[in-house]
Amino acid sequence: MRWLTASVILIGLVIYYARQKRTVHIAPKDKTSVGSAPTTEEIQSTIGSGDFGKMDTMLEKVRNPLHRHQLLNALVKKAYSERSQPAVRKKLYEYGRRYLDEFDQIAPELKRESDGEGINAPALKSMAIAMEEDGNYQEALAVCDTALKWDLDDGTKSGYDGRIDRIRKKQA
Repeated sequence: MRWLTASVILIGLVIYYARQKRTVHIAPKDKTSVGSAPTTEEIQSTIGSGDFGKMDTMLEKVRNPLHRHQLLNALVKKAYSERSQPAVRKKLYEYGRRYLDEFDQIAPELKRESDGEGINAPALKSMAIAMEEDGNYQEALAVCDTALKWDLDDGTKSGYDGRIDRIRKKQA
C-alpha cells in the first residue's frame, strides 16, 4: 500500500515538473564523503598543495597502503625540509613514527608494485638523519634496521649499513 502511495506522489511530481518545463537535477554524491575512498587524483592534488592540514585530513580518509605511503612520505618530506622550526620538527617525528609503525603493512604492497626494482621509502632516510641530528641514536638505529629488513637503499655509497656504523660511532 505504501509503495502505491509513493508511486502516485512520484508520478505527480514528474507531471508537475513537466508542466513547469523545469529540469530536475540530482547532484552527484560527493566522492570524498564518509565511507568512500578518495581518488588517486584527489590524493595527488592534496600532496601537491603542500598543506599539512589538507594532507593530514586526507591521510585520515585513506586506507590503501600505497596511498598512505605517498601521503606519509610527502608529510615527512615537507616536515624534513622545514625541520629547523621546532613545531615542524615535532610534526616530522609524528609523521615519521606513524610511517614507521605502518611500514610493515605498506612494504609488501610496495614490493608487489615495484616489479623487483626495489622499494623507494625516502621518509625512512629522512627520519634516520633527523633522529641522528637530535642524538636519538636508538630510534635512528631502529629506523635503519627496518630499512635493512626490507632491503632498502638510502642512495648513499655505504647504504644503511654505513649509516648504522656512523650512528654507532657517534653513540659511543
